Amino acid sequence: MAFSPTGVLAYIPGSSNFNVGLAARDGALRSLRFPPKFYSYPRISPDGQQLAVQVDELNGSAIYVHL
Repeated sequence: MAFSPTGVLAYIPGSSNFNVGLAARDGALRSLRFPPKFYSYPRISPDGQQLAVQVDELNGSAIYVHL
């Protein structure tokens, strides 16, 4: 999981790491529509506007950025 300075929490729920979601300070949860893959290491930009996650693929790793 990762926190932004504005209080947004990014998390990867469960043990399968197939889903990525955001949680606001008020407790509202929002699932992001990323394709089903193995995600890890979520990071939020300092302004809270972008989320980057590592995705493990058959030919290596990549970084996905959600705007």
